[in-house]
Amino acid sequence: MAHARTSSGSCPVSQSEPYGRNALKLLFNACDPKQTGAITKANLLEGCRRLKLEDLTESDADALFAELDVDGGGNVSFDAFAERFIAWSQQALECFDGTSERDEASGNQDMDLDSSQQPPPNE
Repeated sequence: MAHARTSSGSCPVSQSEPYGRNALKLLFNACDPKQTGAITKANLLEGCRRLKLEDLTESDADALFAELDVDGGGNVSFDAFAERFIAWSQQALECFDGTSERDEASGNQDMDLDSSQQPPPNE
């Protein structure tokens, strides 16, 4: 089974995991009602509204589309859409493993117990 890897080498999300790809395809199709295989910024905004994300502003959609449209061509394919969402999922999951970049940058890392504070091994 192929896994997407993060910069830290962890692989919490499988790129080939069927439910994940199927769910992403449903989201993509909500933004691509004519099934052209690519979405524009206007498609993305309309799709988000169709999915009841009414709080998404046009500037939010602009920022989201800029993240998805990595080549700047004005269209996003399903593969590019899925790849970016998988990467975002990995970043979110990494926040739960106690090693978020924000904590590392601010020096708020878990303290290691020195040998005098560790419990004795089970005998």
